[in-house]
Amino acid sequence: MQLKRSAFERVLLVVESTTRPFFLFAIAAAVIATLAPAQTYGTAGLSADNNRVIENASFEFSNARMYIDQNAWVGRTISFVGRFANIPDVINDKRPYEQVIGEGGGAEYVDVLTFFDTRPPFGGSYGDRNVSLMRGEKYRFFGVVQKCREVITRTGVVRVLPVLDLLLIYPLSDQAFSKPLWANPSAR
Repeated sequence: MQLKRSAFERVLLVVESTTRPFFLFAIAAAVIATLAPAQTYGTAGLSADNNRVIENASFEFSNARMYIDQNAWVGRTISFVGRFANIPDVINDKRPYEQVIGEGGGAEYVDVLTFFDTRPPFGGSYGDRNVSLMRGEKYRFFGVVQKCREVITRTGVVRVLPVLDLLLIYPLSDQAFSKPLWANPSAR
């Protein structure tokens, strides 16, 4: 006698049978990530400073909210998910910067200029480990809002973008904020 399966069970069987290689890869990746040694940094107290930044951060930032009430956001620590622009739209400034595009609280649009004292590692080493940030890859960013600034794009359009002093970058998969990919040394 054959048992009748619910529609959900039938769909689950189809999904499992067609995506088995992906599931096996995902399980292997999770095991490797769990067993990997903790990453360490040469600076004592980095973790406590990172925790302070994260605890004080607002996850509700967006460009629209900044434009509505700039004074409410200036000086605040914020966090959002985004990616480094492949080709920044803004003409370069004297300080090193990167244009970051993403989404904040409620999936609202974020497009900011991020400034930092030491350039995030786009390939190479950071402290005592090799790190490579990639343009187009999504990360969790933390920073302090400075102000809105008029900028000229490569096509000659004047835009107003929020300016952010970048403090921390985490991989999107690190929901516990335990292993930053980059931390601004002047923010400690």
